[in-house]
Amino acid sequence: MSEIIFFIILFCVFCVRKVPPHTVIIIDKNSHYLKTKKSGYYIMLPNYKVTTKISTNKLFRTLHDYYETYDGQTAAISVTCGYQSTNLADTIETLANVRRSVDDIIKSSVYFAVNNYNASDIKILTEEFKMKVYDNMRLELDEIGVVLTNFTIRASIPTTSPYPLVYFKPHVSSHDVCNTNDYSDCAPKDFGINDEDPNADPIKFY
Repeated sequence: MSEIIFFIILFCVFCVRKVPPHTVIIIDKNSHYLKTKKSGYYIMLPNYKVTTKISTNKLFRTLHDYYETYDGQTAAISVTCGYQSTNLADTIETLANVRRSVDDIIKSSVYFAVNNYNASDIKILTEEFKMKVYDNMRLELDEIGVVLTNFTIRASIPTTSPYPLVYFKPHVSSHDVCNTNDYSDCAPKDFGINDEDPNADPIKFY
């Protein structure tokens, strides 16, 4: 009996989450949409992933991934965004219509900038490259009714990369599109997510 109780406690601690007030989350299972939660508790299993977290309160999201530069090198980039929705219902409806997630929009903003710059520009984070990422992100989020309030970016050009290396490929963007007919090869790939407040300045580059 004690073992069952212990298991239940562990399950609740590690798998049960609560949606904060004025917040909506979208959960994928094995890279496919599973459900939208607007309130109450929900269960997070190992093959579940929160791909969208939207609130009328300010949220922070840190995403990391690998991208291919214009000159064919690998860039490891981390972006942290502070953002909030002006209207939750409208934002969720727009995301459903375009079949995209907030994570994909943030990473796509990086992708379409990285594709136009050499590794040397990205490594030292030139002002032109940083502002290109920022402008992409601001415009993309604005289209779903989300205001970008904070933005930081870090980048490196690793000499060695994880194997097998999978570069991020976006879903359809309103500004650029992938070179396929059905976009089946444009699913985002994560290697890390962090939702904690980084105490970032409104726009801060590293």
